[in-house]
Amino acid sequence: MCVVEMKSQGTSTTQQTADIGIQCMLLTPALDDQDSNGPESDEEPETDEEDTDWAPGAEESEDEDFDLEDVVESCPAAERKFIVFESCLRTLFAVCVVCSGACTVTMKQIMGTMVVVSSVCKRTGDHTRVWYSQPAHNSVPVGNLMIAAATLFSGCSPTVALNLFRHMSVGIYSLKTYFNLQRCYLIPAIQRVWNIKQQAMIMKKKGTALRLGGDARCSSPGHTTKYGSYCLMDMNTGEVLTTHIVECNGVQGRATVELEGLKQGICILEQHGLIVTELITDRHAQVCKWLKTEKPNIKHWFDVWHVSKSIFRKLVAAAKKPNCTSVGLWAQAISNHLYWTAATSGGDADMAVQKWTSVARHVCNTHEGHGDIFPRCEHGEINRQWVENGSRAQEEIQAVVLNSRLLEDVRQLSPPDQTSSLESFHNVVCFFGRKQGHFLHPSVEARVILAALHFNENVGKERARKLDGAQRWKVSYPKFKKGGAVVRPVKESDTYDYVRRLMELVWQIWLEAPSYEEILVPETFIS
Repeated sequence: MCVVEMKSQGTSTTQQTADIGIQCMLLTPALDDQDSNGPESDEEPETDEEDTDWAPGAEESEDEDFDLEDVVESCPAAERKFIVFESCLRTLFAVCVVCSGACTVTMKQIMGTMVVVSSVCKRTGDHTRVWYSQPAHNSVPVGNLMIAAATLFSGCSPTVALNLFRHMSVGIYSLKTYFNLQRCYLIPAIQRVWNIKQQAMIMKKKGTALRLGGDARCSSPGHTTKYGSYCLMDMNTGEVLTTHIVECNGVQGRATVELEGLKQGICILEQHGLIVTELITDRHAQVCKWLKTEKPNIKHWFDVWHVSKSIFRKLVAAAKKPNCTSVGLWAQAISNHLYWTAATSGGDADMAVQKWTSVARHVCNTHEGHGDIFPRCEHGEINRQWVENGSRAQEEIQAVVLNSRLLEDVRQLSPPDQTSSLESFHNVVCFFGRKQGHFLHPSVEARVILAALHFNENVGKERARKLDGAQRWKVSYPKFKKGGAVVRPVKESDTYDYVRRLMELVWQIWLEAPSYEEILVPETFIS
């Protein structure tokens, strides 16, 4: 918007509005007007970076000419935005739109991402223009809010995002302003959207028996973690139902974080009338004890991947001992055998134990006499390097495979589902809140919820296809393959409809609350 003030002696000032959009035709100034850009203002721009105490609702300038109460009724998130160089702005306002004379152009005010341009005609001094680079509401530029929201909703670090703009010399607000916007507008919007989505999921699942998967994730690597997040996922649909942030200082220690998160998640679901019949977790000792004593009606299964990973590591360590090279050759096969045991036993604990212990005889080329339920191996004739019967390698394998505690855990291996989807969700959480960064409790909670919103929206993506309808494939190199290649199907691109809803809600909260002081504490959300 451009405001043109035309002043004449003996008459009052009148204002006319002229549209000088990006498609306007510039008039060439007269040749005798050598300094078309005009001198710069001696006043230092009042930027957000220097005024670290700036907050929405506070006056940015005492100049009464600046009226920033231009309320945008529709959400401006979808409107296209551009980066404009200062030299181009000066060229745009170098010509008076009234008399075509040269103008003195100054950057009158800078408020984060917004610049206020003042243009004064050199011929008369009566033709002045004031132009705002973006709309504002309650004396706050809309671009500041939009960039802050895009930073958080895309999982970016605010420090990295602000440094990006500073390295490009693009006007941006201070880090303190970002955190104020995050606390008052962004986090409440995330909480409200999650409440709506979560309530809808709970209503759909009432009256059905739930098979859940649960797992915890620490906010930082090692034993220095401050927060732990625990989520419960519906294994039938792959949707994250609950997420809970547990602070280590609030419980008896880091080891108790997982149990506390599970307790909160189960309690919330039961309060809303949901029936949990099965739960798949890792072999956390406190979780096992609590489920056995406090929730005997919930069938507790162990995730095969966690058990298999432990077995593989023990076999690799045993292979480094003298005369045990053959143990390493069988480590991956024995680990894979555990998956087959769980998948083909149908939940029969005795069958699972006999199928698992049969591998201790199988590696020595003995394929019969495993037990009364599973008497012989089901494979055909195979040819590979066998372990010598009675050798130290066989002893090391038996020590791992026939461990009494492991045999008890084999009886609880989950036959139908595993928590691989939970591990995928944790990768999404790491994207929105990396472990190497430190976030306060509200930020950690908001970023975990963002991960849940993104994961739930894209959990059912279809496989991508070519124009002729053929399925697309890709070659990937997962970590567990140690450099080996795997062919996987390509899925459709992620969707971000939840971001659109978040942007709209942020804008709604912005219109409802004119300043930080009037922000109401949002209702507590159920997760």
